[in-house]
Amino acid sequence: MLVYLQAPKRLLIWAIDEQGVTGKQVLIAQDELQRLVQRFSEQCGNPNSDLVALQKNARQLYDLLIGPISDRLPTGDTHTLVIETDPAIGNIPLSALLDRQDRYLGDLYDIVLSRGMLQRRSFRPTTSNISSSQKALIVGSPALTADVAESLEPLGDALQEANYVASKFETSTLLTGRRATLETVKHKLPQSELFHFAGHALILSEHVGLLLARSDLQTHHGTSDTAILDSNGVASLNLSSIQLAVFSACSTAKDQNAGEGSAESLVNLFLRAGVSQVLATRWNVDSRITARFMQIFYDNLLAGASVISSVRVAELQLRTNTETRHPYYWAAFTVFGQ
Repeated sequence: MLVYLQAPKRLLIWAIDEQGVTGKQVLIAQDELQRLVQRFSEQCGNPNSDLVALQKNARQLYDLLIGPISDRLPTGDTHTLVIETDPAIGNIPLSALLDRQDRYLGDLYDIVLSRGMLQRRSFRPTTSNISSSQKALIVGSPALTADVAESLEPLGDALQEANYVASKFETSTLLTGRRATLETVKHKLPQSELFHFAGHALILSEHVGLLLARSDLQTHHGTSDTAILDSNGVASLNLSSIQLAVFSACSTAKDQNAGEGSAESLVNLFLRAGVSQVLATRWNVDSRITARFMQIFYDNLLAGASVISSVRVAELQLRTNTETRHPYYWAAFTVFGQ
Protein backbone atom coordinates (compact mmCIF):
# COMPACT_ATOMS: atom_id res chain seq x y z
CA MET A 1 0.00 0.00 0.00
CA LEU A 2 1.15 3.53 -0.83
CA VAL A 3 -0.30 6.46 1.11
CA TYR A 4 0.05 10.08 0.00
CA LEU A 5 -0.61 13.30 1.90
CA GLN A 6 -0.02 16.81 0.59
CA ALA A 7 1.33 19.41 3.02
CA PRO A 8 1.77 23.08 2.04
CA LYS A 9 5.47 22.72 1.11
CA ARG A 10 6.04 18.97 0.82
CA LEU A 11 4.50 15.69 -0.22
CA LEU A 12 4.50 12.90 2.36
CA ILE A 13 4.61 9.28 1.15
CA TRP A 14 4.35 6.04 3.11
CA ALA A 15 5.03 2.56 1.73
CA ILE A 16 3.39 -0.19 3.78
CA ASP A 17 3.92 -3.94 3.39
CA GLU A 18 4.50 -7.04 5.51
CA GLN A 19 7.98 -5.77 6.35
CA GLY A 20 6.75 -2.54 7.92
CA VAL A 21 6.31 1.13 7.09
CA THR A 22 8.73 3.44 5.28
CA GLY A 23 8.11 7.18 5.11
CA LYS A 24 9.51 9.62 2.55
CA GLN A 25 9.01 13.30 1.85
CA VAL A 26 9.33 15.25 -1.40
CA LEU A 27 9.97 18.98 -1.19
CA ILE A 28 7.41 20.50 -3.55
CA ALA A 29 4.86 23.23 -2.94
CA GLN A 30 1.26 22.06 -2.87
CA ASP A 31 0.10 24.46 -5.59
CA GLU A 32 2.99 23.44 -7.88
CA LEU A 33 2.13 19.76 -7.53
CA GLN A 34 -1.52 20.48 -8.15
CA ARG A 35 -0.66 22.34 -11.36
CA LEU A 36 1.37 19.35 -12.57
CA VAL A 37 -1.46 16.98 -11.70
CA GLN A 38 -4.08 19.10 -13.44
CA ARG A 39 -1.99 19.53 -16.59
CA PHE A 40 -1.26 15.81 -16.85
CA SER A 41 -4.88 14.84 -16.19
CA GLU A 42 -6.10 17.27 -18.85
CA GLN A 43 -3.56 15.93 -21.35
CA CYS A 44 -4.66 12.34 -20.72
CA GLY A 45 -8.33 13.29 -21.03
CA ASN A 46 -7.80 14.96 -24.43
CA PRO A 47 -7.21 12.56 -27.36
CA ASN A 48 -5.68 15.41 -29.36
CA SER A 49 -3.02 16.37 -26.81
CA ASP A 50 0.64 15.99 -27.78
CA LEU A 51 1.83 12.54 -26.75
CA VAL A 52 5.47 13.62 -26.35
CA ALA A 53 4.54 16.44 -23.95
CA LEU A 54 2.18 14.10 -22.10
CA GLN A 55 4.87 11.47 -21.62
CA LYS A 56 7.32 14.10 -20.37
CA ASN A 57 4.86 14.99 -17.62
CA ALA A 58 4.21 11.30 -16.98
CA ARG A 59 7.93 10.82 -16.22
CA GLN A 60 8.06 13.91 -14.01
CA LEU A 61 5.10 12.76 -11.93
CA TYR A 62 6.53 9.24 -11.68
CA ASP A 63 9.75 10.71 -10.27
CA LEU A 64 7.75 12.70 -7.70
CA LEU A 65 5.18 10.09 -6.69
CA ILE A 66 6.80 6.68 -7.24
CA GLY A 67 10.53 7.34 -7.52
CA PRO A 68 11.15 8.12 -3.82
CA ILE A 69 9.77 4.73 -2.72
CA SER A 70 10.51 2.66 -5.83
CA ASP A 71 13.10 0.61 -3.92
CA ARG A 72 10.28 -0.64 -1.66
CA LEU A 73 8.08 -1.84 -4.52
CA PRO A 74 8.05 -5.54 -5.41
CA THR A 75 9.53 -6.67 -8.72
CA GLY A 76 9.11 -9.73 -10.89
CA ASP A 77 5.59 -11.11 -11.25
CA THR A 78 2.76 -8.59 -11.35
CA HIS A 79 1.83 -7.38 -7.86
CA THR A 80 -1.02 -5.22 -6.64
CA LEU A 81 -0.53 -1.64 -5.48
CA VAL A 82 -3.25 -0.31 -3.18
CA ILE A 83 -2.92 3.47 -3.34
CA GLU A 84 -4.54 5.83 -0.88
CA THR A 85 -4.40 9.49 -1.89
CA ASP A 86 -5.97 12.85 -1.26
CA PRO A 87 -8.46 14.03 -3.94
CA ALA A 88 -5.94 15.98 -6.05
CA ILE A 89 -3.49 13.12 -6.56
CA GLY A 90 -6.38 10.68 -6.71
CA ASN A 91 -7.53 12.28 -9.97
CA ILE A 92 -4.33 11.21 -11.76
CA PRO A 93 -4.56 8.23 -14.15
CA LEU A 94 -1.72 6.52 -12.29
CA SER A 95 -1.42 3.65 -14.76
CA ALA A 96 -0.18 6.19 -17.36
CA LEU A 97 2.89 7.27 -15.33
CA LEU A 98 6.23 6.37 -16.96
CA ASP A 99 9.39 5.15 -15.21
CA ARG A 100 12.98 5.80 -16.33
CA GLN A 101 12.82 2.80 -18.70
CA ASP A 102 9.65 4.22 -20.30
CA ARG A 103 7.48 1.50 -18.79
CA TYR A 104 3.96 2.43 -17.80
CA LEU A 105 3.14 1.89 -14.14
CA GLY A 106 0.02 0.05 -15.27
CA ASP A 107 2.20 -2.50 -17.07
CA LEU A 108 4.18 -3.22 -13.92
CA TYR A 109 1.40 -3.38 -11.32
CA ASP A 110 -2.28 -4.01 -10.83
CA ILE A 111 -3.50 -0.71 -9.35
CA VAL A 112 -6.49 -0.19 -7.07
CA LEU A 113 -7.37 3.08 -5.36
CA SER A 114 -8.59 3.22 -1.79
CA ARG A 115 -10.84 6.11 -0.82
CA GLY A 116 -9.18 6.09 2.61
CA MET A 117 -10.01 5.19 6.17
CA LEU A 118 -13.44 6.80 5.73
CA GLN A 119 -14.42 3.96 3.41
CA ARG A 120 -12.56 1.13 5.12
CA ARG A 121 -15.67 -0.18 6.86
CA SER A 122 -17.33 -0.68 3.47
CA PHE A 123 -14.54 -2.88 2.12
CA ARG A 124 -14.67 -6.62 2.37
CA PRO A 125 -12.33 -9.21 0.91
CA THR A 126 -13.38 -10.62 -2.45
CA THR A 127 -12.95 -14.28 -1.68
CA SER A 128 -13.68 -15.53 -5.20
CA ASN A 129 -13.44 -14.25 -8.74
CA ILE A 130 -16.43 -13.03 -10.69
CA SER A 131 -18.09 -15.92 -12.53
CA SER A 132 -20.72 -16.24 -15.25
CA SER A 133 -23.11 -17.87 -12.76
CA GLN A 134 -23.49 -14.74 -10.65
CA LYS A 135 -26.59 -12.56 -10.75
CA ALA A 136 -25.82 -9.62 -13.01
CA LEU A 137 -27.86 -6.46 -13.45
CA ILE A 138 -27.00 -4.71 -16.70
CA VAL A 139 -28.43 -1.31 -17.60
CA GLY A 140 -27.87 0.01 -21.11
CA SER A 141 -28.86 3.27 -22.80
CA PRO A 142 -31.86 4.18 -20.61
CA ALA A 143 -34.57 6.22 -22.36
CA LEU A 144 -34.18 9.88 -21.40
CA THR A 145 -36.64 12.73 -21.76
CA ALA A 146 -36.30 14.66 -25.00
CA ASP A 147 -34.90 17.84 -23.46
CA VAL A 148 -32.19 15.93 -21.58
CA ALA A 149 -31.34 13.67 -24.53
CA GLU A 150 -30.84 16.68 -26.80
CA SER A 151 -28.23 18.13 -24.46
CA LEU A 152 -26.13 14.95 -24.34
CA GLU A 153 -24.01 13.18 -26.91
CA PRO A 154 -25.63 10.01 -28.29
CA LEU A 155 -24.13 6.77 -27.03
CA GLY A 156 -24.15 4.71 -30.18
CA ASP A 157 -22.38 1.70 -28.68
CA ALA A 158 -23.90 1.61 -25.18
CA LEU A 159 -26.73 -0.72 -26.17
CA GLN A 160 -24.36 -3.08 -27.97
CA GLU A 161 -22.06 -3.04 -24.94
CA ALA A 162 -24.92 -3.85 -22.56
CA ASN A 163 -26.10 -6.74 -24.73
CA TYR A 164 -22.58 -8.17 -24.87
CA VAL A 165 -22.11 -7.99 -21.09
CA ALA A 166 -25.53 -9.59 -20.51
CA SER A 167 -24.64 -12.45 -22.86
CA LYS A 168 -21.64 -13.33 -20.67
CA PHE A 169 -23.80 -14.23 -17.64
CA GLU A 170 -26.12 -17.19 -17.21
CA THR A 171 -28.45 -15.28 -14.90
CA SER A 172 -28.64 -11.69 -16.03
CA THR A 173 -31.27 -8.98 -15.98
CA LEU A 174 -30.92 -6.61 -18.93
CA LEU A 175 -32.71 -3.28 -18.67
CA THR A 176 -32.57 -0.97 -21.69
CA GLY A 177 -34.59 1.94 -23.04
CA ARG A 178 -37.88 2.53 -21.25
CA ARG A 179 -37.41 -0.61 -19.12
CA ALA A 180 -34.38 0.92 -17.39
CA THR A 181 -36.43 2.91 -14.88
CA LEU A 182 -35.21 4.24 -11.56
CA GLU A 183 -37.75 2.14 -9.64
CA THR A 184 -36.77 -1.12 -11.38
CA VAL A 185 -33.04 -0.53 -10.95
CA LYS A 186 -33.43 0.30 -7.25
CA HIS A 187 -35.51 -2.87 -6.79
CA LYS A 188 -33.02 -5.12 -8.60
CA LEU A 189 -29.74 -3.72 -7.22
CA PRO A 190 -29.82 -5.31 -3.71
CA GLN A 191 -30.48 -8.72 -5.29
CA SER A 192 -27.53 -8.47 -7.69
CA GLU A 193 -23.90 -9.59 -7.44
CA LEU A 194 -22.65 -7.49 -10.37
CA PHE A 195 -23.95 -4.15 -11.67
CA HIS A 196 -22.99 -2.77 -15.08
CA PHE A 197 -24.25 0.64 -16.20
CA ALA A 198 -23.71 1.86 -19.79
CA GLY A 199 -25.30 5.27 -20.20
CA HIS A 200 -25.04 8.88 -19.08
CA ALA A 201 -24.05 10.17 -15.64
CA LEU A 202 -24.80 13.55 -14.09
CA ILE A 203 -21.69 15.07 -12.53
CA LEU A 204 -22.24 18.46 -10.90
CA SER A 205 -20.77 20.02 -7.77
CA GLU A 206 -24.12 19.74 -5.97
CA HIS A 207 -25.49 16.60 -7.63
CA VAL A 208 -24.11 13.32 -8.99
CA GLY A 209 -26.01 10.31 -10.23
CA LEU A 210 -26.80 7.86 -13.03
CA LEU A 211 -29.48 8.98 -15.52
CA LEU A 212 -32.34 6.50 -15.87
CA ALA A 213 -35.75 6.28 -17.52
CA ARG A 214 -38.87 7.53 -15.83
CA SER A 215 -41.72 5.18 -15.02
CA ASP A 216 -45.07 5.47 -16.82
CA LEU A 217 -46.60 6.84 -13.62
CA GLN A 218 -44.08 9.68 -13.50
CA THR A 219 -44.61 10.43 -17.19
CA HIS A 220 -48.39 10.63 -16.76
CA HIS A 221 -47.93 13.19 -14.02
CA GLY A 222 -46.51 15.48 -16.68
CA THR A 223 -43.03 15.98 -15.22
CA SER A 224 -40.20 16.22 -17.76
CA ASP A 225 -37.28 15.57 -15.46
CA THR A 226 -35.11 12.53 -16.14
CA ALA A 227 -34.89 10.09 -13.23
CA ILE A 228 -31.54 10.03 -11.39
CA LEU A 229 -30.06 7.34 -9.17
CA ASP A 230 -28.23 9.58 -6.71
CA SER A 231 -27.38 9.76 -3.02
CA ASN A 232 -31.07 9.84 -2.08
CA GLY A 233 -31.66 6.52 -3.78
CA VAL A 234 -28.39 4.76 -3.04
CA ALA A 235 -28.23 5.65 0.67
CA SER A 236 -31.38 3.62 1.36
CA LEU A 237 -30.04 0.47 -0.33
CA ASN A 238 -27.92 -2.36 1.04
CA LEU A 239 -25.60 -3.30 -1.81
CA SER A 240 -23.27 -5.60 0.14
CA SER A 241 -24.06 -8.50 -2.21
CA ILE A 242 -22.52 -6.64 -5.16
CA GLN A 243 -18.90 -7.64 -5.76
CA LEU A 244 -18.41 -5.25 -8.67
CA ALA A 245 -20.13 -2.14 -9.99
CA VAL A 246 -19.03 -0.87 -13.42
CA PHE A 247 -19.89 2.69 -14.43
CA SER A 248 -19.36 2.75 -18.19
CA ALA A 249 -20.24 6.43 -18.50
CA CYS A 250 -18.40 9.74 -18.70
CA SER A 251 -16.31 11.03 -15.76
CA THR A 252 -17.85 8.72 -13.14
CA ALA A 253 -14.65 8.67 -11.03
CA LYS A 254 -14.20 12.43 -10.95
CA ASP A 255 -13.94 13.87 -7.46
CA GLN A 256 -12.73 17.37 -8.23
CA ASN A 257 -15.47 18.89 -6.06
CA ALA A 258 -14.58 16.86 -3.00
CA GLY A 259 -14.84 18.95 0.10
CA GLU A 260 -17.28 20.23 2.63
CA GLY A 261 -20.67 21.00 1.14
CA SER A 262 -20.04 19.29 -2.21
CA ALA A 263 -21.82 16.27 -3.61
CA GLU A 264 -20.33 12.89 -2.77
CA SER A 265 -18.81 11.07 -5.74
CA LEU A 266 -20.55 8.14 -7.41
CA VAL A 267 -17.70 5.87 -6.36
CA ASN A 268 -18.06 6.81 -2.69
CA LEU A 269 -21.84 6.42 -2.81
CA PHE A 270 -21.59 2.81 -3.96
CA LEU A 271 -18.67 1.91 -1.70
CA ARG A 272 -20.58 3.27 1.29
CA ALA A 273 -23.58 1.18 0.28
CA GLY A 274 -21.42 -1.94 0.58
CA VAL A 275 -20.16 -2.60 -2.96
CA SER A 276 -16.78 -4.35 -2.83
CA GLN A 277 -15.17 -2.86 -5.96
CA VAL A 278 -16.11 -0.07 -8.37
CA LEU A 279 -14.76 0.45 -11.88
CA ALA A 280 -15.24 4.05 -12.99
CA THR A 281 -14.00 6.60 -15.55
CA ARG A 282 -11.82 9.67 -15.12
CA TRP A 283 -12.99 11.66 -18.15
CA ASN A 284 -15.53 11.73 -20.98
CA VAL A 285 -14.81 8.47 -22.77
CA ASP A 286 -15.24 7.39 -26.39
CA SER A 287 -18.33 5.15 -26.64
CA ARG A 288 -16.92 2.88 -29.37
CA ILE A 289 -13.55 2.32 -27.70
CA THR A 290 -15.19 1.84 -24.31
CA ALA A 291 -17.34 -0.96 -25.75
CA ARG A 292 -14.15 -2.63 -26.99
CA PHE A 293 -12.46 -2.11 -23.61
CA MET A 294 -15.42 -3.80 -21.90
CA GLN A 295 -15.33 -6.79 -24.24
CA ILE A 296 -11.69 -7.43 -23.40
CA PHE A 297 -12.30 -6.74 -19.70
CA TYR A 298 -15.20 -9.18 -19.32
CA ASP A 299 -13.60 -11.88 -21.47
CA ASN A 300 -10.64 -11.91 -19.07
CA LEU A 301 -12.71 -11.42 -15.93
CA LEU A 302 -14.96 -14.40 -16.65
CA ALA A 303 -11.97 -16.51 -17.65
CA GLY A 304 -10.85 -16.31 -14.00
CA ALA A 305 -8.74 -13.16 -13.82
CA SER A 306 -9.25 -10.56 -11.09
CA VAL A 307 -10.98 -7.25 -11.70
CA ILE A 308 -7.71 -5.33 -11.46
CA SER A 309 -5.68 -7.59 -13.76
CA SER A 310 -8.56 -7.66 -16.28
CA VAL A 311 -8.37 -3.86 -16.45
CA ARG A 312 -4.61 -4.05 -16.99
CA VAL A 313 -5.02 -6.54 -19.85
CA ALA A 314 -7.64 -4.34 -21.53
CA GLU A 315 -5.38 -1.31 -21.18
CA LEU A 316 -2.45 -3.17 -22.70
CA GLN A 317 -4.42 -4.44 -25.71
CA LEU A 318 -5.74 -0.97 -26.51
CA ARG A 319 -2.32 0.61 -26.02
CA THR A 320 -0.66 -1.73 -28.52
CA ASN A 321 -3.11 -0.57 -31.22
CA THR A 322 -1.84 2.49 -33.09
CA GLU A 323 -5.32 4.01 -33.18
CA THR A 324 -5.75 3.83 -29.40
CA ARG A 325 -2.23 4.18 -27.99
CA HIS A 326 -2.93 7.63 -26.51
CA PRO A 327 -3.78 7.32 -22.76
CA TYR A 328 -7.15 8.95 -23.47
CA TYR A 329 -8.38 5.64 -24.87
CA TRP A 330 -6.99 3.19 -22.31
CA ALA A 331 -6.22 4.97 -19.02
CA ALA A 332 -9.68 6.31 -18.17
CA PHE A 333 -10.89 3.33 -16.13
CA THR A 334 -9.78 2.96 -12.51
CA VAL A 335 -10.60 0.36 -9.86
CA PHE A 336 -11.65 1.57 -6.42
CA GLY A 337 -12.23 -0.59 -3.35
CA GLN A 338 -10.53 -3.48 -1.59
